Amino acid sequence: MRDHILKNLNRFKGNDSSPSMVQMAPMPFGEPSTDPFLPYRVNVFVDNSETQGPPIIVETNPSYHNLFGVVEKKPIVGGYVTDFTLIKAGSISRANSGYLVLHDRDVLANTGVWEALQRVIKNRELRIEEPAAFFGWVPPQGLRPEPIPTDTKVIMIGDPYLYRTLATMDPDFRETFKVKADFDFQIDRSPENIVAFACFIGDYCRRERLRHFDASGVARIIEQCARMVEDQDKLSTRFSDVANLLIESDYWAGKDKAALVSAKHVERAIVEKTFRLNLIEERLQELIADGIILVDVDESVVGQVNGLAVYQMGDFSFGKPSRITAKTFRPGRDREH
Repeated sequence: MRDHILKNLNRFKGNDSSPSMVQMAPMPFGEPSTDPFLPYRVNVFVDNSETQGPPIIVETNPSYHNLFGVVEKKPIVGGYVTDFTLIKAGSISRANSGYLVLHDRDVLANTGVWEALQRVIKNRELRIEEPAAFFGWVPPQGLRPEPIPTDTKVIMIGDPYLYRTLATMDPDFRETFKVKADFDFQIDRSPENIVAFACFIGDYCRRERLRHFDASGVARIIEQCARMVEDQDKLSTRFSDVANLLIESDYWAGKDKAALVSAKHVERAIVEKTFRLNLIEERLQELIADGIILVDVDESVVGQVNGLAVYQMGDFSFGKPSRITAKTFRPGRDREH
């Protein structure tokens, strides 16, 4: 750096207009300004000096630039300019030698991200380039940083249906993501887990500043968790649904001006939620009551039984009576049995 300064003293006198030493700044009228110290500046690409252990990055918006990095540009009259200080790191670079957590639906929702991500994992190197170059278009003239070696472990979170679709439609998917782990949405209804559920309820109420639940309220919440999985020996671990039930129960306790949330407030929240969701069930019940849908419940009929079809409407399910009939006959005979 010292030798470079001595060989380029004219740049510091303001009489050198070398294009390599001109930094374009967004002036009011797009006029460029010189910065003779630009070649000696340091662009801190990634700083993990305060990170303990391997870095763990959870990317909630995996757009192309957020994931792979970007070379930013500054506008001037007639175009854009850039320099090495405008090279910004993406989540893959920040998670290098560590773990990057992504949600599959968010990745697939951004154009070009899925193919570029597979390329980075397969080649173990990251190229910061414009999406236009990735799609084969002619990008604006700018910097092209050297490939960065990467050893990032990518963890993809998603539902099993999308996993099976990708495994079937994408031939490289199984080679890219070789380890699959299933997580259950229910746990055993053991004394230890019941205590853990009670601790979760208390901690959530404290964090969200809700009224605390008494013993009857906690018991009703746990009972509802068993009903969610339709098993009296299991408990649901869909904590987002449990949290919504806690919030609604607290609301009805506030309407009742109660200091604690009890079982009746939880029951009221469950009833009100059912009322909001059971419109189709009520309409079917009306059709049965009006005789439009016929359901015979008296005596017996040969070749006919009553069944129950369960309809799943998102987070609400109900049963609908259905008639099941069967006919048999011998070949060559018109008589049915």
